[in-house]
Amino acid sequence: MSKRYALCGLSNRGVASFALPLLGVDRDGSPTGQGHTDVAMLVAAVEPDVARFDAFNAWLAEHELPTLRRYDTVADLVAGEQVAGEQVDALIVASPDHTHLGHIRDGLAHDLEVLTEKPMVTTTAEAAEVLRLERASRGRVLVTHNFRYPPRHVQVKELIRSGRIGRVVQVLLEYHVDTSHGSSYFVRWNRTKAASGGLTLHKSTHHLDLIGWLIDDEPVRVAASGGRFFYGPDSPHRPSDAEGQPLSGQELLDADPYWQEMLRRGAITEPEAGQPRRGVLDLPYVEQYPADSLLSVYDDEVDSLDTVTSVIT
Repeated sequence: MSKRYALCGLSNRGVASFALPLLGVDRDGSPTGQGHTDVAMLVAAVEPDVARFDAFNAWLAEHELPTLRRYDTVADLVAGEQVAGEQVDALIVASPDHTHLGHIRDGLAHDLEVLTEKPMVTTTAEAAEVLRLERASRGRVLVTHNFRYPPRHVQVKELIRSGRIGRVVQVLLEYHVDTSHGSSYFVRWNRTKAASGGLTLHKSTHHLDLIGWLIDDEPVRVAASGGRFFYGPDSPHRPSDAEGQPLSGQELLDADPYWQEMLRRGAITEPEAGQPRRGVLDLPYVEQYPADSLLSVYDDEVDSLDTVTSVIT
């Protein structure tokens, strides 16, 4: 019997990493031969951006795939599916990090299984609440860590587990992102700690989980330091005028090499085009990144760190 899933958040990650694999199709709509339609059905989405949802449903219909029902909240989802004579067995949470707790809370309140993107939540207080809610629910929470599964990581895991390289006493991990990938976090919601918990949580969750999984151990003590050396309002690289005053508004965008690179790649359009930002499958972000959303890596609201060093024992 197939498990019935609802996707909370038609984000790029939600669409590319969850919806399409569940449907067994690639980004061009062609079958991958690796679908899960025999055991799983994607039936609905919790998505506040109606235009984005409608665009995804239109894409599904164009490729003769089952369309979804849209709901504003998990509570609406559960009630709506019951009215339709159906039920949802599990939620997939792929919305911005700061919204995870609400979906998890509502899912557990209805005794659903909740599969959430990392990080589960953005604060220790929220994590404690999830643990408490899970104990009181017949549902459960699972966190995805896809960074465990690249073949090279699986091979390293097997080498360590076999004992062929001896006992691991120290792990040194350096992770660098290029200027395209790295800068993209600072023109998205990830750029604020309030929305993402900071990139140490949002991005480095991959690496912290990977280390613990590889050596089958958990951290006891952590010391860390970091800062913003490239992005944000105080960046030494922020374009300025002839008097040395920081540029802002359209003048900043015109002089911002990251913004110009995104224009070149087609990731964004000029403001006068009146188009929202688009993502996977060319789906518009009408609510999250509307046409007048002029985000620069040097904006005042940027407070996520871009460089962090940690010692973990």
